[in-house]
Amino acid sequence: MLVYAHNVSVGRFNMGNAARGKKAVSNVIVTVLSLVILAIVFANVILWNYDMNQLDWEKIREDVEITDVSRVSGSSWFATQTEYTLNTGRQTVGNYTGTQTVDDEYESFTEGLNWWNASFGNRRQMNITNNAASTLGSGYSSLLTVDTASLVSSGKMLSDGRDLRIVNWNGSSLVEIDRDIIDMNTNSTQIWFKTRAEIGPSETDTNYYMYYGNPSAQNPPEDRSNVYLWFDDFSTNTTTNYDVDRHVDDWFGASTNIYKPYWDSAKNAVYFDTGNDYAGDWMPIAINETDVYAEMKMNITGSYSINTTNGILLRWQNSSTFYTGHISGDSYSSPCIAKNGRTTYVACETPSEYHVWNQWFTFAVAVCGSDLKLWVDGVQEVNGMDTQITTSGKISFVVSQSIGWMDDFKIRKYVEPEPSAFLGTEESQGDNRLDIDGSFIIDISTYPLAYVQTVEIRLRYRVSDTGEKWYLKAFNWTELGYSDNGFNFTEGQTPTGGWNTYAVNLTDSWSSYVHGNGTVNVKLVDEGADGNQTTLDVDFLVVKAALDGTHFTLHNKGSSTAHLLSLWINNSTHHRRFDVNIFINAGDTESYIRIDIRLGDENCTIKVVTERGNIAVYSQGY
Repeated sequence: MLVYAHNVSVGRFNMGNAARGKKAVSNVIVTVLSLVILAIVFANVILWNYDMNQLDWEKIREDVEITDVSRVSGSSWFATQTEYTLNTGRQTVGNYTGTQTVDDEYESFTEGLNWWNASFGNRRQMNITNNAASTLGSGYSSLLTVDTASLVSSGKMLSDGRDLRIVNWNGSSLVEIDRDIIDMNTNSTQIWFKTRAEIGPSETDTNYYMYYGNPSAQNPPEDRSNVYLWFDDFSTNTTTNYDVDRHVDDWFGASTNIYKPYWDSAKNAVYFDTGNDYAGDWMPIAINETDVYAEMKMNITGSYSINTTNGILLRWQNSSTFYTGHISGDSYSSPCIAKNGRTTYVACETPSEYHVWNQWFTFAVAVCGSDLKLWVDGVQEVNGMDTQITTSGKISFVVSQSIGWMDDFKIRKYVEPEPSAFLGTEESQGDNRLDIDGSFIIDISTYPLAYVQTVEIRLRYRVSDTGEKWYLKAFNWTELGYSDNGFNFTEGQTPTGGWNTYAVNLTDSWSSYVHGNGTVNVKLVDEGADGNQTTLDVDFLVVKAALDGTHFTLHNKGSSTAHLLSLWINNSTHHRRFDVNIFINAGDTESYIRIDIRLGDENCTIKVVTERGNIAVYSQGY
């Protein structure tokens, strides 16, 4: 019993202690939580108080003021950011950057393309295209075919062609060059001249011009030795320096050939009679070249029919082999090419009586790579025959067992395919004109087109000739062409000496001349062609949008960056709020333009509010 009572007694005692322990723990937890909450609240109060103090401190440090408010009547000037496009004329000094501000820098232009000689009324630019896969070397004899008969009949060119000149632009000046004219006053006149610069594969050289239209023209440059690699018309004894061969030591000097040729003044050619002995043939001219075309004019009046070697022969030969092109009135009755003279016939056409006795014809041969070709009167009779030519050789003419005349021996360089030359449109010497276009872009992010009232174009310029008017025009995006319709002034300006200022206003027609992206394309052009080549200096060419807005000048006197959020315009009748987003660094001044704010004449108060709550106030009467 005692034990039982003891156990019960003990149990009651433990249960009471547990209850009291739980209550104590709960009190501790509540106390701790309260302390934590108090700490958090206290910390937040301290943090809030710090933030507020910091905000107050920053607010105190912020100091923004409105220093000026003024009406805006126009945008800033917008200059071209790229080089001008020249429709006629050429740029000579400076570049487009010299036209962006009024200063000592400017850009110069000259009317027309530099005219070579004012005595020649017309010209056409020439395009020479290298059709070969390799570079065409300088000094290549090029052919231009022209219908001179039409030019003569229209009175633009003299019938003898002495006013037909070829002129080359060498990069700094126009220089006249020698030319050879064949078949003048026909619809297929040949004009030969030498190129003055290399032309790359498939490239075109446009630095050549054909001038004409001078009734008083005299003494054209026509030295054909400056046109071809080799030329002789035999009018003078010029063969002493030739690489003459066989029996002829000198054209008009002593010779072992009893049938030596001589100059026939009546025929204006060289007469020959080789006799009937094959050993008596002769080679008057020979020149060491490769890739060449050689040509001779011939008039055969008779032949000696002892063997098959009579006729005219044009020969290519090296130390061991020679190939000869034949044309004859006897045994060789067709054009052909023979190897090593008369032993091996490589290529012949169907036999026929080819040339007519007592009539001039042209006989030509070309060596190009390993090919040998033959022409008669420009018609190719033997084409692309592989002669397996591997070494440089000698081009020469041979006349064998024949009687007749010969003239105009020429050799020129030869490539395949040959270059082609074509003429552009006719220009007149009176076409001294200048026509330039420039592109200008209005900043529509700052000056929205919705608030633009008109556009102004302004030019500062001077000219060497004050006898003609100048016009400012713009591209009309509605009509898709340059115009001055609707401008406040369309009569152009006649400048005086020195610098001139010329401006036009596009009035309420401006929207037709301004693209949706703000682009305005401006044209500056003279009134028309005249005999004077004028130089134009442009110091300032710009566009400007006219509008009605307000310009605010804001200054941050504080030591930290200020962020402006709103702008208020208050007067006696209304208060208007405008959102802004302007950052002004410490110490900086910001220029702010609002095209949608138009201040009236009444007194008003202008306020700007910063992100920190500061307010700058400006009061002014208008």
